[in-house]
Amino acid sequence: MNRVIREGDGNGGVVSAATENGFTWRPGFREKADGGIGYGLCGLRDCGARLTLVADEAVEITPAAVQPNVYLLPYTSRLVPMFDGTGWTLYDIGDAGLTNVLLNATTNPAAVVAASCYDLFAWRNFTTGVNYLTRGPVWTSLHSRSAGTALARNQGYLANAVDILNGPLAGFGLYVGTFATDPAATAVSWVPGTAAAGGGAAQLNLWNYYNRRRVFTTVADATGGGNAYTLAALQQADASANNRITFVNGVSEDGWCATYKTSIHLLAAAAGYGEVGIGFDQIAAYDSDPARLTTPMAGALTGSVSTHFGQDPGVAGLQGQRYVQALEGGDGANANVFNVNGMAMLSLDFTM
Repeated sequence: MNRVIREGDGNGGVVSAATENGFTWRPGFREKADGGIGYGLCGLRDCGARLTLVADEAVEITPAAVQPNVYLLPYTSRLVPMFDGTGWTLYDIGDAGLTNVLLNATTNPAAVVAASCYDLFAWRNFTTGVNYLTRGPVWTSLHSRSAGTALARNQGYLANAVDILNGPLAGFGLYVGTFATDPAATAVSWVPGTAAAGGGAAQLNLWNYYNRRRVFTTVADATGGGNAYTLAALQQADASANNRITFVNGVSEDGWCATYKTSIHLLAAAAGYGEVGIGFDQIAAYDSDPARLTTPMAGALTGSVSTHFGQDPGVAGLQGQRYVQALEGGDGANANVFNVNGMAMLSLDFTM
């Protein structure tokens, strides 16, 4: 029997604990006439799966660059809520889960395009009995959904607000997360930060609505001897766009924090200084408070500085693909050396 769990009071007696199809059904569930299981306080409601770019890792351990598919894999269970027009029913998606092929336009509105955001929905075709993981239409921009990609609550579950071409009717698709395609490819990447000369950029382009896990990644600039910079105008740290962490957020529910720390060597000049900061979706100005090292007298000085920037949960406008970039600025006169110890680090703490 392909047993499912249906919300409701059910009818019949209490079921004894038993294992079926890899799951343990605990006392308190009630058999329903349609073969499903009604439940009370001890029942399950949430999606037990999560999105990943690695076919056998529900939580990515392996860096995954330029991936052609997104998977919805079992994590806490193999059960995913599906809407049947009346209520939500938990269905078993199997050990292999569900797959969204990014170039598929048969069970999706269209193939993906580069540098774009998409939402993902789990749904069931009750005529054929097949479960699907389907994309919604492309977002208006990397930061904004359109009316055609809006989300809405259906009996408490977040779902698609409008019909999706080749996919679920309005309210029938369970929203499970969001991804962004690579800047120059019809693919998706999940690559944590690394240590490299000029920084090893992070690309965290997949976000889960259910079963989010804490992600902490660090981009380290290992340029030996640092880089000299004179101008007062800001530049990307080490003049490199790889001192950057790019990430995706589907719904503004969690806060996040970024930290940048480095070392600066100031030349022997009175009132000389060097400063660093973090830009959020920009490289022309600091969004964090700048961290500045200043010479109090005409003598050389070496020291460490750090700065932080983040946003509280629920901040409007955080949705979509975003980035934090390490920035630096000189005093306009002296060729002070940034990252003199080759240990500059940009870090991000977020749940995804």
